[in-house]
Amino acid sequence: MNTNYNDLEADMEEAYEHLAFSHKAKPRLKNGLNLKDLVEQKSTTFEVEEIISDLNLDDEDEIPGLDMESYVSAYFSKKAKDSIGRNLTTIEELVLTATDFLTGSFSDLAESMTPIYEKDLVMKQGVKQGTGRKIPDECKVFVHYVAVCEGADEPFDSTVLRKAPAVIDMRKADIVPGLFVAIQSMELHEVSKFIVKSSLCYGKTGCPPRVPPCSDVLYIVEILQIMDKSQLESPLFMTADERAALPFKQILEVADQLRTDGNGHFSERSYLFAVKKYRKAATVLEDYHVVSEQDEDDRCDLLHTIYANLAQCFLQLNRPAQACTACKLGLKSAKGKHAVKLLYRFAKAKIMLSDFEVAINLCSDGLRLEPNNRELLDLRSKATLEFNKQSEKNKEMYQKMFKKESK
Repeated sequence: MNTNYNDLEADMEEAYEHLAFSHKAKPRLKNGLNLKDLVEQKSTTFEVEEIISDLNLDDEDEIPGLDMESYVSAYFSKKAKDSIGRNLTTIEELVLTATDFLTGSFSDLAESMTPIYEKDLVMKQGVKQGTGRKIPDECKVFVHYVAVCEGADEPFDSTVLRKAPAVIDMRKADIVPGLFVAIQSMELHEVSKFIVKSSLCYGKTGCPPRVPPCSDVLYIVEILQIMDKSQLESPLFMTADERAALPFKQILEVADQLRTDGNGHFSERSYLFAVKKYRKAATVLEDYHVVSEQDEDDRCDLLHTIYANLAQCFLQLNRPAQACTACKLGLKSAKGKHAVKLLYRFAKAKIMLSDFEVAINLCSDGLRLEPNNRELLDLRSKATLEFNKQSEKNKEMYQKMFKKESK
């Protein structure tokens, strides 16, 4: 069967693009600093806001089914999966069946390999053929890899165990030299094994305690996706530093498009995909340093909408704790009546967590902004009813406890 890989790449691109950059929460000042005060005084006092970062889904509290492989598997169309024939567990299976060389010498394995760099500094054995699309010099690649020292009984590094592919910028060559050479030799969707001599890995010193001195390393590598030079010019695939050089208008347009894409996923009830889009939109905005009050106002207007949408996704996914976090973040940028929707969803999440008293207070905060808001009035009544029931149960429980003690 003839396969149009250009069509397939368009189908798969979005499944990996959210890994092209990462967002780390940055501390912000609660109140701005006055430049005149800084010039005239020798010292100043400032207070840093609390960093809220519970929106990450890539931890032990992961939503079931949102690990990277199932995310990609769910996103690929049937056409893409059938045409490429990629087994999503290929690299895991290789690791699971690799006991013959995990506990012994690489010598037997090396006999079946071909040297690809300066005689035997890097040896290669193909496991699965690629599509024929070579890796260009100026690109980013998304790879799964496992790294094992000779004689070790477990990998010292594995993107498979982390459940998230690595994003490697081939323009920088800032990874282990032997791994860089290995990736350069591969094609899209190829799976190969490499033995790399210590001189192209961690050298005479190693990387204790995981990598002993003078250790050769076995890499099992799978090329998942390639982002070429033209794609890297998109803000979606830039680092935060690269995006910082762009005008804010362009950043705003990108974030708004991501919000629109998230809305599309939400309307299709694809809440996990919507979460990915909204989180990325928030990251693009949060990472950018604005220089004018108007830019800050524009950013806040879009941010509180994105966080409100994100909170609704988490409510639909029955993730009230993360909905609360989204609301907290949204309330930092919401002004006046823009906060009403966030307060309503915050209260709903608190009710789901049986924190009825806080839910009542949140509803009251919203009603001070919109006194006749029927949804808030109804939700406060519900929270009050549940709070009274909870109080009555607690009262009965304490009465029983005191009766037992008095006997």
